[in-house]
Amino acid sequence: DGADLWELNSQVVRQQIGYLPQDVQLFKGTLRSNVLLSGGIGDKRMLQICAAFGVDRIAADNPRGLEQEISEGGQGLSGGQRQLVALARVFMNRPRVWLLDEPTASLDNETETRVRDAIAECVAPSDLLIISTHRPRLASLATRVLVMQRGQVVADGTPDQILGTGRSSETQAGRSAAARTP
Repeated sequence: DGADLWELNSQVVRQQIGYLPQDVQLFKGTLRSNVLLSGGIGDKRMLQICAAFGVDRIAADNPRGLEQEISEGGQGLSGGQRQLVALARVFMNRPRVWLLDEPTASLDNETETRVRDAIAECVAPSDLLIISTHRPRLASLATRVLVMQRGQVVADGTPDQILGTGRSSETQAGRSAAARTP
């Protein structure tokens, strides 16, 4: 909003940024504690986010539900389940800047669609959403798509301009970054 980043309190800046790395890290504790890593969220909101991202299904598969134990690194959960828990964690904090690196890489098509819909609902129109992905399905969230190949931008435009070229997603070269700006 026009302010010099270095003049802002670093804690305030950190609260405004939600980051999902490609390699998700979960911690020893419960499913609940891994979703609520930063705390301060009510149960109603937590359950809504868990349902939106499918974490409720992970809980339903275990008799302890959200109190099931999670091993260091998320052992015992699949890669897709770890990704869903980490996505829910990021969305609990409602940041204004979203940096998502391959947020659906470990998900099947049905779960990816559900996650895409949840992202669309959770991210406000005034937020900045940056997604790095190989999966063009997420481009529907963007107002701008950049396609990169070997560190160079090879295409820049709207999702329709970039993905509506008649090429299938399998032949789209490089890594794309989708961004939605206010």
